[in-house]
Amino acid sequence: MTYSVSDASVILRVMLDYSGLVKNLIWHEKDGKWNEFWSVPKSPCDPYGRCGTYGICDPHFFSRRFECDCLPGYEPKSPSEWNILKDASGGCVRKRLESTSSCGHGDGFVKVANVKVPDTSAAVWVSTNMSPRDCEKNIMRNCSCSAYASIDIAEKETGCLTWYGKLMDTVHNREEGYDIYVRVDAIQKS
Repeated sequence: MTYSVSDASVILRVMLDYSGLVKNLIWHEKDGKWNEFWSVPKSPCDPYGRCGTYGICDPHFFSRRFECDCLPGYEPKSPSEWNILKDASGGCVRKRLESTSSCGHGDGFVKVANVKVPDTSAAVWVSTNMSPRDCEKNIMRNCSCSAYASIDIAEKETGCLTWYGKLMDTVHNREEGYDIYVRVDAIQKS
């Protein structure tokens, strides 16, 4: 990163803090301290994977003390790290033991409304012309499918986007998010 200052009396500092926040600071001689005038990211949910696998980040977490939560059917992998240290990097795990298969034994999908969808690098378009109901029926048979979303595609129909494996980087987005459906076992579905 490079930049220049037209006034040599201005002292600037760029800092990367422990959480990954990049800050530009300016020295105020009168106050004897550094003042922040610019920083990124703007939201606590901007850093990739902030809440770990199967976690969901809420940038408007005013009602709670922490921006991270687990997706339905999951719980913090390390509750003490979440609750005491506010460190969600370890993510979440199924509430049932991983060795207990839920697939084909009453499992289903729970709606998580208005989110920025999880990382799509492991997602697959099943079809670009499939109803939400047909999307769920189609992927219900595939036990490795962990979630799906039915998304309107501009100038096309409704597409069926599916995720296989771990879900990462899901963020609540109240203004313009998508609904995703997360696979849970029969106990969590009700």
